[in-house]
Amino acid sequence: MIKEDEKYPKTKEKNREKNHKIINHLLNFIIIVIFAVAAYMFYERSVEVGKTYIEDMVNEKVAALDATADFNRETLLAENKALNEEIHTLNQEILSLRSELSNLNSAIEVFSLEVTSLGSSIAFIDTSVATSISVQEDMGNKLQELQAKIEELQKSLKVLSEAP
Repeated sequence: MIKEDEKYPKTKEKNREKNHKIINHLLNFIIIVIFAVAAYMFYERSVEVGKTYIEDMVNEKVAALDATADFNRETLLAENKALNEEIHTLNQEILSLRSELSNLNSAIEVFSLEVTSLGSSIAFIDTSVATSISVQEDMGNKLQELQAKIEELQKSLKVLSEAP
């Protein structure tokens, strides 16, 4: 029996060419799929490495922020404690100053009463001095009047003693 390929040699050649083309296409497709799979695997690995890198960076930043927050919290607590102690000290000083002010106000009241008393004494002395001055002025005026009268009397005596 004659084989079909032998009957149709051109068909055989065409089939062979078609098969080679199909095989070439399949090989090219397989190569493309292999490259695509390799690229996808590389992409996945790159994504995984990038994800790990980003997570590590985020964890480092979070740890740094936590450390900074802890430091700031401790610093603020220390500053708050120092401020509270200073406020307490200032309140104690204010109480002491209030007590001192109260004592000074009492001393001022006593001094004011003494000044008022002294003022009354001075007013009495002023009145007494004014009265004394007034009396002296009156006495001076009367003395002058008396001297004037004595002079008149002396003139009259002189006139009488000279008279025959």
